[in-house]
Amino acid sequence: MYASELPGEQIETIEFPDNQKCIDMLESRTEQSFFKIMEEELVMRSRDDNVLLAKLDDRLKHFTNYKKSKFGGSKQFSISHYAMDVTYDIDGFLMKNMDQSSDAVTQTIELLDVLGTQ
Repeated sequence: MYASELPGEQIETIEFPDNQKCIDMLESRTEQSFFKIMEEELVMRSRDDNVLLAKLDDRLKHFTNYKKSKFGGSKQFSISHYAMDVTYDIDGFLMKNMDQSSDAVTQTIELLDVLGTQ
């Protein structure tokens, strides 16, 4: 029902937190985003979690929702979601998020390199 259909009734307004900044950091199309950086690293042959972390720390530092670890040498980062900060460990991050089809494409490219085909 709409408020106009309930004469004299008070309708409680529900406030929702605005999570747009976090969404932009994760999947922005106009800037470097978390998913674009991760995808970039997934297509690399090395698929190095530490390189991914360095790229995330460097390219997402202007987003307030991304938090680099305060401890040097740490392999963690945090993302501030609407409810709380969630900390992620970078070890194995790329392998856990790798699409099996991109692995097949990479293997095919490596095979073509071995055969000398361009």
